[in-house]
Amino acid sequence: MSSRTLCTYFFRNGCRDGASCPNSHNPTDRIVCRNDPGCTTPFCPYLHPRTPCRFSTPGKRCRRGTRCGFAHRKAETSATAAVGECEICAETVPLVVLRCHASATICVECLQQHIHTEMNDKMFTEKIKCPTCSTVWEHQEVMRLAATEDGERFERLVLHQTLKQMPDFRFCKKSGCGSGQIHADGDRYPIMTCFKCRTQMCYTHDVLWHSGETCEAYDARKGGEDDMSRRWVASMTRPCPKCKVPIEKNGGCDHMTCRVASCQHEFCWLCSAPYDRIRRYGNHHHRPTCTYYAAYDGEDDEEDD
Repeated sequence: MSSRTLCTYFFRNGCRDGASCPNSHNPTDRIVCRNDPGCTTPFCPYLHPRTPCRFSTPGKRCRRGTRCGFAHRKAETSATAAVGECEICAETVPLVVLRCHASATICVECLQQHIHTEMNDKMFTEKIKCPTCSTVWEHQEVMRLAATEDGERFERLVLHQTLKQMPDFRFCKKSGCGSGQIHADGDRYPIMTCFKCRTQMCYTHDVLWHSGETCEAYDARKGGEDDMSRRWVASMTRPCPKCKVPIEKNGGCDHMTCRVASCQHEFCWLCSAPYDRIRRYGNHHHRPTCTYYAAYDGEDDEEDD
């Protein structure tokens, strides 16, 4: 839970107050030390992105994790096998011993690239699988293998997902704030004030506070707006016959092309008939009620295929 003031005790040697501490234990709230590089303050609570961490060495990981503000090595692995050919990049390099698949022959760089790619996937769900055996890696394994930036981002994503599952927790709705807090009063007193930026929010609807409206009035207004939106979509758009995405016609002819990159379906706006058949066989493949329909007296050309 973020606060306006950084808790220096937490990032030095640990805060005894724990969750009851009114100050921030959030690593993202820390600022860069003005003496970096070259700071000589023991366990300085501020960030030192240009000063290497003296506890981060090959085969050993800094125990302070995100509490440590110094730069960690990009590859912190607890065990490496003999030099060999990586099965992914085919380079002769030191290979990493995986806990889930000891016989795997993969180098650190390829594993870090795999983790980076997984985390940037649109369907990422805080679960990263081994590229060889598809085993879901535990949190410690991901942190052992990931590059420093990806490891810190992974921890933030896992924390974010964990906090979202807490029923009384809400993130600040002001863009760029990133803070969050528990609102113990629940729906009885729905107005929340962010500890960090002092923005007011509605706990019940999880939006910025609807000033001048009670929650009941907000529900009534939003319900009316939703009904109007549904009526507008129904009257002004039609679903693509293939992917069902609503399409608005704002002029031009009735030969429509779906703009969804994975679809690109062509159809008639009036009758939804597919244009590949119309183009191939003729206008008798429009629906009989369509303005463009033309009767065809010959044999069905589809039989020639």
